[in-house]
Amino acid sequence: EMVLTKAYLRYVSAGTFGIVASAKCNVVYVRGAAARKSGRVGVAALENVHIWDTKTGEKVGVLLGEKHEVTCVAMSPDGRHMAVGYNDGSVKIWELETQTNSVTFSGHRKAVSALQYDENGTRLVSGSKDTDVIVWDIVNEAGLYRLKGHKGMITQCQFMRKCDCLVTSSKDTFVKFWHLDTQHCFLTLVEHRNEVCDFVLMLDESRLITGATDSELRIWNITMDDQFADSGEVRQSGLAALTDSDSQAESPENGPVRCQFLGSLRRQSRERVVSVRMDPSGQYIGCHGADTLFELYSLRSEAEIRRKLKKKARKARRKREVCGDGGDDVSVEVTREVSDEFHRIHSLTTHSKIRSFDFVERRGHLELVILLHDNSVELYRVTVTEKAVESDRKAWLVQAGHRTDVRTVCFSADDSCILSASNSSVKVWNRSSLQCVHTVDSGYAVSSMFVPGDRHALVGTKAGELQLFDVSSGTLLETISAHGGAVWSMCLTPDRVRLSTFTLNKWSAIL
Repeated sequence: EMVLTKAYLRYVSAGTFGIVASAKCNVVYVRGAAARKSGRVGVAALENVHIWDTKTGEKVGVLLGEKHEVTCVAMSPDGRHMAVGYNDGSVKIWELETQTNSVTFSGHRKAVSALQYDENGTRLVSGSKDTDVIVWDIVNEAGLYRLKGHKGMITQCQFMRKCDCLVTSSKDTFVKFWHLDTQHCFLTLVEHRNEVCDFVLMLDESRLITGATDSELRIWNITMDDQFADSGEVRQSGLAALTDSDSQAESPENGPVRCQFLGSLRRQSRERVVSVRMDPSGQYIGCHGADTLFELYSLRSEAEIRRKLKKKARKARRKREVCGDGGDDVSVEVTREVSDEFHRIHSLTTHSKIRSFDFVERRGHLELVILLHDNSVELYRVTVTEKAVESDRKAWLVQAGHRTDVRTVCFSADDSCILSASNSSVKVWNRSSLQCVHTVDSGYAVSSMFVPGDRHALVGTKAGELQLFDVSSGTLLETISAHGGAVWSMCLTPDRVRLSTFTLNKWSAIL
């Protein structure tokens, strides 16, 4: 007996357009041989990674993913490869020259939240929302260690160059130091009272700067035994002092690595810290919160610190003289503070909330790329001189997508164009190339359609207006006040002569 089966059409995605950068992932500056020219950045676009040339505003490369969204990216030290973490917990290594996937690692159960290469580019560390940290061997294409101990999502991971150690931070408020040979956590910083969002190591790994869900940057002094720095072997006393079962205890003073809290830097913004980055030269630190303010800090040299301390001593001495506590021979002791080492030199405000940033130093200035929450990327040039610090925006990737949610989409009759509209603009796209042809400012669009002949398009707004656009020139021709409320829908009559528009509980016919 023959069994009849019913066949169904299978629909697959034919393309994705209108996406400059996803706000769920960070942005990286493409360095090294793969950059070819300055100004190329890598950003996530749903399941893909796009390489943009910020000077021309063109997309010069695409790392095609499958069905899982990109959550984290990292550049290799030589600039030839890019590590990409996905929402399903997998990590892929891409060759930027050929735009092919060379290695795939699968070890996490949830989305990848942190990626970092070591100094040589032979190892990769990944952190995830599943609280695990995994160190991968890129050469042998295998996993080396799985480090367990955090109780929250991993926010940052970084290798130490002086020793075979790893530093990790998490939303469980802890910063942990791991010895990779023994896969043991020998030091845990427990002073944070909020989630630790990011950190950087600088000054030849003698300073640790952490950012948590408050408005301060905390500065820590790292001291390391010379024997431990040379051999990387953890002394037994240091290991026994902090075990996995007692991971919230402070590390003893006789441990191989000691971390002392020096003080806090108060940021200009009152929002929580989202990310902290150091430029490749180690001279500048950038940070931002959950707002539109970006702050740039500089590290003072020892000579500048001595001059500042002398100035503070003279000021304290004059104050004591005014109060009558002593004369010129009175010695004043001035303690060295965190604000003497780091100082804010510049801040800039973007037009939308900042998601991530990255920067490099080129020809005496800083090139700063900022990923915003409104589907756009900005490139700034920051010039630092002895007298002043100036910044100007060099590029703004904005034409390839909408700034806000798309409210309406329609096809032309000949299937050659697509019209999309948001609360501020209307865009016309070429269907075959998926490239934006025209962008026109408009009202808050809620409905749209092409007029017969496909030479014009109508857009209904939330304010009750009908806006008529010329498709070929991309200009607004006429605005008609149609309703007192939003025009939620429009349709042509069968004779294609009359147009019906609909609002809440009302409709009208327009010749």
